[in-house]
Amino acid sequence: MKKIYKENRVIFILGIITIVCIIISTALLFKYFYFGNGQTKYGDRLDEIENIPISDTFKEEFISKLKENKLVKDAEILVTGKIIYITLKFADNVSLVEAQSIALASVEQFSDEEKSVYDLSFTLIEEESENNEGFTIMGAMNAGRPKIEWNNNNPVTSEATEESE
Repeated sequence: MKKIYKENRVIFILGIITIVCIIISTALLFKYFYFGNGQTKYGDRLDEIENIPISDTFKEEFISKLKENKLVKDAEILVTGKIIYITLKFADNVSLVEAQSIALASVEQFSDEEKSVYDLSFTLIEEESENNEGFTIMGAMNAGRPKIEWNNNNPVTSEATEESE
């Protein structure tokens, strides 16, 4: 055994170094990818919401105030991280402008601190009926921004596609 070691000493030393490197690499991979780095999946991005939480009582009051409006059929609020998802379902014959103004008025229920920390995401829904086409539109208000940006969900009609050709 001593003879083999003396003849191949460099190979043995390189082998030991290789095995040690593999063990260290495997340990580090497990530490960072399997066990994580000890933080939540959001890192420190949500630290400021600990000081400004959205309570369950606020959610209930928010929904009840929205439902006081006879045009609002149903309302839901969901807080996930720094995003507040608000879904409003409207009664028949509510115009899109009225629905957007109700959503905009609901923003006033949040304090300035809450509006500076949380993003608001709105989904406005009116079911299709015999009298109207209904709508589904989404809007977002980023933290610290003063207004809601609405998406453009106008359906493309066959007339509009023929004109563009």
